[in-house]
Amino acid sequence: MQLQFASFQLFFTHAPHCVFFSGHPIRGPASLCAGALGLTAGFIAAYQNSSARLLGYAENAKEAAADEKFHQKARAATVAQNPANK
Repeated sequence: MQLQFASFQLFFTHAPHCVFFSGHPIRGPASLCAGALGLTAGFIAAYQNSSARLLGYAENAKEAAADEKFHQKARAATVAQNPANK
């Protein structure tokens, strides 16, 4: 057992391809972890941006103007359908 371990250690520590073998098992899990962290960070950034706009902490004039135009058209359509609701 001692001799087998010594030859295994000697082969993988002094061979030119030891860098490839030592880094290979880490590549898959590392890329999955990096992808998961990236997706999580992207979701949190988008959530923070939309929350700030909806709560009024960030500039929201463009969306407010579009919303006001929508409500004006809806009111005009309601009045056109039923003139008694003026």
